[in-house]
Parts: sequence; structure tokens; C-alpha cells
Amino acid sequence: MERTNDNQREELVESLTWDAGVRTQFPISGAYGIYTALSEENLRLKKQKIQLEQENRRLKMEFEYERQDNTVTNPEG
Repeated sequence: MERTNDNQREELVESLTWDAGVRTQFPISGAYGIYTALSEENLRLKKQKIQLEQENRRLKMEFEYERQDNTVTNPEG
């Protein structure tokens, strides 16, 4: 720390503070623990997005089918 200029010292202190905070959450894995947790959450959300898109397509098709069926059975309205 002694060999850093003022700007670098400030960044170094921020970095060390961040790392210390991370170590309280993930004492063994540190920053890698956060990376792993976020990566797993990202994968879970991507899977959920795919499921929701599939459900959305299914509901749209169901809506279109019901609308067409309604037009055939009730052509006036």
C-alpha cells in the first residue's frame, strides 16, 4: 500500500473492503463463491425464462383456437 499513489490507494482500500465483505458471506470460496452463486442463479433464471416462453406460446395457441372455435360456432359475434 505504501507504493501506491492516492488514487490507487483509494481503489485498493475499496477492493480490500469489498473482498472482506465477500469473505463474510463466503468465508471459504470468497469472490469465487459469489461468482458460483450468481452463475447458478443465472442458469435457473434462463431455465425459468424458457418455461415461461413455452407456457406463453401454449396459451397464445389456446387463445387463438378458442377464438377461431368461437367464430365458427357463433359467426355473428
